[in-house]
Amino acid sequence: MNGKGSNGFGRNGFDNSNRKMDEDYNKDMLGRKNNVKNGRHAKNVTSSGNIDSSRVSGSRFNILNEEMEVNLNEGSSQQKANSSEEIAIGANSENVCELEGLIRLSTRGLSKTERDNNNNNMKMGFVGAMHRPPPATPLPLRHVRASVISCSSSSGHVSFVKDVAAANPPAHLNQLLKVLQTRGETIISPGSRQGLIPLVIPLSENLSGAVTALLRWPTAPPGMEMPVVEVRKHGVWLLAKNVDQYIHRILVEEDARHLKESNSELFHASSEAGKKLYRRGDFAESQITNLDSYLLKKVGIFPDVLEGKVMRHFEEGDHVSAMVTGEFYMKKELFPGFGRPFVFSAEILLRVGRTSEAKDAARVALKSPWWTLGCLYQDVASIAQWDDEQIEYINEKVTEEGRREDLKKGKAPAQIALDEAAFLLDLASIEGTWADYTERIAECYKEAGLNEIAKFIMYRD
Repeated sequence: MNGKGSNGFGRNGFDNSNRKMDEDYNKDMLGRKNNVKNGRHAKNVTSSGNIDSSRVSGSRFNILNEEMEVNLNEGSSQQKANSSEEIAIGANSENVCELEGLIRLSTRGLSKTERDNNNNNMKMGFVGAMHRPPPATPLPLRHVRASVISCSSSSGHVSFVKDVAAANPPAHLNQLLKVLQTRGETIISPGSRQGLIPLVIPLSENLSGAVTALLRWPTAPPGMEMPVVEVRKHGVWLLAKNVDQYIHRILVEEDARHLKESNSELFHASSEAGKKLYRRGDFAESQITNLDSYLLKKVGIFPDVLEGKVMRHFEEGDHVSAMVTGEFYMKKELFPGFGRPFVFSAEILLRVGRTSEAKDAARVALKSPWWTLGCLYQDVASIAQWDDEQIEYINEKVTEEGRREDLKKGKAPAQIALDEAAFLLDLASIEGTWADYTERIAECYKEAGLNEIAKFIMYRD
């Protein structure tokens, strides 16, 4: 089996490959009618009298949004308030209203007994302890002392982004470097990339060997031109969509840790950028007791924080809100280009006993770059119920015979080269053997006419 059927690799990604998400699956996942009374995670809103029955095949999010316009301001009973915890997602009020409304409508009209029965049905299939994001295999502690640079010369990172990575440097990159150094991390050369995925620009390394970096997409998704990531052996974990968002989060967390004492070092390091992003004491004055809720409302949407909110819903026995929040996490505009939200959804669905849906979610995740999964490829392939057929398919595509077949099908040579580069990155992520593929990946980008990307891929100190 080579995976060339409906579950094969139509791919449309920001790595410039011709990856294409399974649109039929997305419509099914977001538009499927669900029944809370049978243990499903959202009420069968498509049967609501407020909804035109001719639109039952549409996205559940769209349907719920239409109902929210009518119902969001309605007074709610104490029962509804308990199941509709105030969730503030990002600085965008539309996201806040959407997720609150999704949870409210998912339990609207249900009695306490019905809600308890629904949670019990889900709990029966909920196996194993739930935690914050699963730790991926960390990088081994790297010996980078020869590449350590002082913060006074951190302008080298700005020059590297501009001259080598051929991108616009983030406005407050120097301030982020100072903040990272102030909190105890070692600033490292942007060219110290041995053993790392070749799309990153290293910034700092902590005592455990974890590297914070910028991600330089071959083609950046909208709103994520240069996200901040943690580099792991098999890929990256998204820390923030941009430099400003990451500085903002660090300052808020620092302020929350020192509510009763003065600690100005990080705020001083952030200089004018910090003053623009966050006013000291705002967390305490907001009277939002939960730090994660403050981050989601005032700073931005972060994968680890959103996953943590799902976990807390499960721990509190509110499985309906957990599943609705998990589906919200998969909205394509939240984390474009990343497969992690679909991996997380697959893990949750599997643990509540919904194996078929978990399989579908895992297969969608594997249509994203494998280095964005946030875990081992093998873990996701297992949920997808795939053995090695996808790896075999990719290995076929990057052969000379595979390239000739694509040419016969009318695919442009430049696109074939871009696809091969993306496939090679996927293969390298399986074992974290980036160095084995770097030279050929650079050649592919050069063949596609992306000479600056090819130069960046090959650059090393």
